[in-house]
Amino acid sequence: MEKSHIQLPGYKILEVIHVSSRTSVYRGEQETTKRSVIIKTANAQYPPLNELIALKNQFAITQKIDHPHIIKSYALEPYGNSYALIGEDIGGISVYDYAQSQPLGINMFLKIAIAVVKALEYLYNYKVIHKDIKPKTLLLIQKPIKLS
Repeated sequence: MEKSHIQLPGYKILEVIHVSSRTSVYRGEQETTKRSVIIKTANAQYPPLNELIALKNQFAITQKIDHPHIIKSYALEPYGNSYALIGEDIGGISVYDYAQSQPLGINMFLKIAIAVVKALEYLYNYKVIHKDIKPKTLLLIQKPIKLS
C-alpha cells in the first residue's frame, strides 16, 4: 500500500519508507538545519485517541532514552488532526529488506539478536514495553542495530 508524500511545514519529504494499516513512515530533511530525519504519521484523517496518545507517548519515552541501539526522537509536530513524530535517521535499512536481498548468516543473526536483547533490557529497566518488534522495525547500519 503506497501512500503519496505528505506536506509538513519545515520538512522536505524525500521518500516513503513504510506504510502500515495505521501509520506511515517517511525519510525527510529538516529544511532549516538540513538534518536527515524520519517522520512517522498516523494514516487516518481523524486518528482515534489511542493512536494520538501512542505517538505522544513514543515521543516522550524516546526523548528520555539514550541508548546506542534505540532511535532518538527530535520533535513532535502538529500534522492535520494528529502529530508527526520526527526522529533520528540513521540511514539504515530494515532487517526485513536486508534479508530479502541476501541470506542472513548466523554471525549477522547473532549480532542482531544481541543488539535487540540489549535494547530490550534497557527499555525493561525503564518499565517500557516495545509492542512492535519485527524485522521491518529493526534497522541495520554499519555500526549498531537500532530499534525504531
